[in-house]
Amino acid sequence: MSSQNMPKSPLGPLPRRRAWVIGGALGSLAVVLAGLTAPQVAAGQDSTEAAAPSVAGAAADKCGHDRDCGVGATGPRGPAGPRGKAGPTGPRGPRGVTGAPGTPGTPGVTGATGPQGVPGTPGAPGVGGVTGWQVITEQFEVEARAGTQAFTVACPEGKLAVGGGYYLFDNPSLDVIRDSPLDSDSRSWLVSVVNRAAAGRMNVYATCVNGTA
Repeated sequence: MSSQNMPKSPLGPLPRRRAWVIGGALGSLAVVLAGLTAPQVAAGQDSTEAAAPSVAGAAADKCGHDRDCGVGATGPRGPAGPRGKAGPTGPRGPRGVTGAPGTPGTPGVTGATGPQGVPGTPGAPGVGGVTGWQVITEQFEVEARAGTQAFTVACPEGKLAVGGGYYLFDNPSLDVIRDSPLDSDSRSWLVSVVNRAAAGRMNVYATCVNGTA
């Protein structure tokens, strides 16, 4: 091959062929001499280099499968860091369910009596009330076994009988069948009895007030 057609080396111009051949022969001779003079050293070196890869391989295998290779014990916990800034307020939640009514509280202490109020306005005069109240009483003899007997007490003129009654003295066997105003005269009070025993006495009275029928 012509030197003109050879590619240029980035390291500069190549040496001439003769010098390159001579240099290669000298290098080969040196290698042969080194092999003849130190066979034992080479053999010892080879055994050491052969054993070294097995140790290195074991260490590599251990560190490759055990992640804690070369990691010491866990140290103490460090101090807490500074408190961060408060975050933004979240959205308002839904309204909760109304709770059950609480128990009634104890009654409070009775307060002091307030001052007396202002007297009210006097009322209008009322309608005229009852006047001339009077009780008229009369005593009567009750006949023995005489059937129904009526006794009447009259109020004075200008008065009305608004009530009345009777009182038995010594004849508890009398049956009172009427005790009311006289129908035909609003001034009189009537008491009717039936006597089934011996004769006796009784009082009849009328309560009178002023008025006209």
